[in-house]
Amino acid sequence: MRCRRLVFEEPKKVAVEEVDVAEPSEGQILIRTLVTLISTDKELTMFNGEFPKGSVWDRITRYPVTPRLL
Repeated sequence: MRCRRLVFEEPKKVAVEEVDVAEPSEGQILIRTLVTLISTDKELTMFNGEFPKGSVWDRITRYPVTPRLL
């Protein structure tokens, strides 16, 4: 099974990737998302890359930023 995900390659540069998604195991379900948004907190901050050196954002943001697929 394939899905698409957004990847923040570097500040203000985004790409769409197609990746494989494993079939759900017993006790798991797979949910199809029709619409999603970029939050004004984490995703928008990481996308913009505009945060002070030494801030928590500077410590946790490493490009490329990709969503974790379980």
